[in-house]
Amino acid sequence: MALDFDRFLDERDPSVCRTNYGSYMLTTSLADWVELMSLQGCREPWPVVVDGMLDSMSQRIYSPSMTGMGLFNLGEIDNEEDGEEDLGDAVKSILEYRSRVLKDRYPFCFDAQNCFSLKKGFVLNKNPYTVLLMLSLLKGWESDKKAHQVCYRLFEHITKEAFICEGFSAALMGTAAKGGFRERIGRVGIELGIRVNPDACRRPKMAKDDGVDVVIAKLFRDDRKGEVFILVQATCGKDTEWSKKLNSTPSGRWRQYLIAQLTPLCVLSVPYHVSSDDEERLLGVDAARTFVDRVRLAKMLPQELPLANTDADKEYHDFKVYVSRYFDLDI
Repeated sequence: MALDFDRFLDERDPSVCRTNYGSYMLTTSLADWVELMSLQGCREPWPVVVDGMLDSMSQRIYSPSMTGMGLFNLGEIDNEEDGEEDLGDAVKSILEYRSRVLKDRYPFCFDAQNCFSLKKGFVLNKNPYTVLLMLSLLKGWESDKKAHQVCYRLFEHITKEAFICEGFSAALMGTAAKGGFRERIGRVGIELGIRVNPDACRRPKMAKDDGVDVVIAKLFRDDRKGEVFILVQATCGKDTEWSKKLNSTPSGRWRQYLIAQLTPLCVLSVPYHVSSDDEERLLGVDAARTFVDRVRLAKMLPQELPLANTDADKEYHDFKVYVSRYFDLDI
């Protein structure tokens, strides 16, 4: 049953979108809000949607540091009509960017009536983009800690599968794995088919993953050195935590654990759409660090998440229960 737009505004106040996600994703979080609106059956012309957003915002002042797009000059927008047009255009440009990059993997479109809606006949079940969107919304909008734990574990599995689909080898090391550090890194060695040395250097005593959730490898299998390793931190946390998380990845220690000649590349994986501001903050000038976000992950994965007959299948089932409970959606 389609949800009335006014009721949707009451239940999902867009003025809290940015703070739900952190500090730097105003327009990307509002774009997610619009996508949720479409999933819940609200179908309104775009100007009406923008009016609803603006009416619910406590302030109509935004700048590059707030929008995450870098499109506007600092300062207050004095003309209310101009402010409405700029905010609407900023959010719409993000939706159009997602559609342009993902093409037929993107579930939404603007129709002939200028309503943003779900594409006719689009299959949502295990669609990577939709699952990553709902991971973001479930973590951002709800306070259920058990649901969050399911999100963390499922997202690690999805990150692993995305790299496997791109031709890499991958093994879990984080929350979705089991046991202590030795047991986890032992399984990494077995799954990747490599030798590992858990005693190669000192590490924090209580560390179960030593700052890494997924270990990725490009292995040439030719009995020579120079194979490539990637250390992934997979997080559903707020964007204010991302830089610290990425920069704290102990690549030097992991080079020794993996008996690698090359220092591993560090990657942050998030289910959100990384804004331009966050992109600059994450990458900086260090070429040995990068990120994958919802757009990149959805592009790496096939039309249906490859979770059948894996440990991730149970996590996905539990995740669907929470999505149904809090958003009344079946994905």
